[in-house]
Amino acid sequence: MNFGKKLTGILAERGISKAHMARKLGVSPQMFQHIAKSKDVKLILAVKIAKELNLTVYDFLGDEYDGR
Repeated sequence: MNFGKKLTGILAERGISKAHMARKLGVSPQMFQHIAKSKDVKLILAVKIAKELNLTVYDFLGDEYDGR
């Protein structure tokens, strides 16, 4: 599963809007929309998003790197 799909799923499960996450990350809603559609993101951005959601980067990327 790619980063954007996993992120969108987590936000939906937690009832968090993309606009809210954009504000928390200090990016425009349009930029966050782009992130949410991306297959991958820069590591520093993945770390910031994971921190805001009280997750680890591995929670987003683990499936991609451990053969699952």
